Amino acid sequence: MIYDIIFIGAGPASLMAAKELLEKGLSVLIVEKGKDVNRRKDPICGWFGSGVSRVNRLEFEDPLFKVHEIKDSINYLKKISIQKISKKNKYCNLSYETGKEMAKHFHDLLKDVEVLFDNEVISIVKDGNYFRIETEKKEVIGKKCIIGTGKYSIEWIKNISGALGLKNSNKKAKMGIRVEVPTSKIKNYIAEQGDIFVKEGNLFCEDVRINSTIGEWTDSEILSSFGYASIENSRKTNFMIGIEDDVEACIRNVKIVNVLNNDKIKKEYMKEFLSSKSILYNLDAFNSLRAMIDKLECIIPGITDYATVYIPEIRLNGILNVDNNMMTSLFGLYGIGECTDKVSNLIGAMASGIIVAKNLLKENR
Repeated sequence: MIYDIIFIGAGPASLMAAKELLEKGLSVLIVEKGKDVNRRKDPICGWFGSGVSRVNRLEFEDPLFKVHEIKDSINYLKKISIQKISKKNKYCNLSYETGKEMAKHFHDLLKDVEVLFDNEVISIVKDGNYFRIETEKKEVIGKKCIIGTGKYSIEWIKNISGALGLKNSNKKAKMGIRVEVPTSKIKNYIAEQGDIFVKEGNLFCEDVRINSTIGEWTDSEILSSFGYASIENSRKTNFMIGIEDDVEACIRNVKIVNVLNNDKIKKEYMKEFLSSKSILYNLDAFNSLRAMIDKLECIIPGITDYATVYIPEIRLNGILNVDNNMMTSLFGLYGIGECTDKVSNLIGAMASGIIVAKNLLKENR
């Protein structure tokens, strides 16, 4: 069978686009290396992608909220929000389970879509007017191909891009440590739902919010931590201190730390991190964060006495280069969501799926 559209990755961007295309009668196949919504345990890959773990805080000032086609899903988010939505609220804080609820929401909407789970794509080949896509289990053919693999697929994107002759963006990545402190200790220094952002050179401190740490995640390349939660349940506040560097350098340093930490996220007191007792004491990439910790101490005196740190943390940007219609330089091959150099959040990912769906529907009129 030759499909009208083949999606690689079953994240929010792909699911939003697939919903629009299926409703208009196009044949759609989704190839996903992770598992179905009822079987997935990895919070990074699988049905609804990393959105399962990251749909917990929305910024309603985001202009993408005005995109008509995503309103249904956004209204669903508002219904299950644990915080009342008002004009005064810049943010909407959602429960721990919001991402899972959204995954189920899309599962119901797309119950008839054909999906190949547990099936990583090995290669993509443009063959005349078609794309031949080799997976671990079979070859599939489509008229158009849409890559929506998320921002944690950098190595895979590089391999695919190299084979297809595509150029990638060279955005900076962020690497560092996640700091966790009792909310009661710093509540007087920041406003509720407020942020602190400090930057000097390639060092930064960001995302200081009165929220709670909710967990940890791993994938095959990177070990990291994440998480925000509701202000009502906030006993701890967490934020990131880090360095901006090229993607390869960040991944290389994080891999070194993973080896040193025996592939575990290491938790230690900030005082230990600053002392020769730390396993990272002689690693230049992390020792340079001392300057930012000194700045943090000026903002919140005494924080080094009670803060704990989780090491390492990495934040990646997508590198797949696309135009304003989300098409790569290869005709018929699109990129959507956070694997691209255009998108950096959940709402943007969903909107990018709509952009591609609209363009494809115009072509098929």
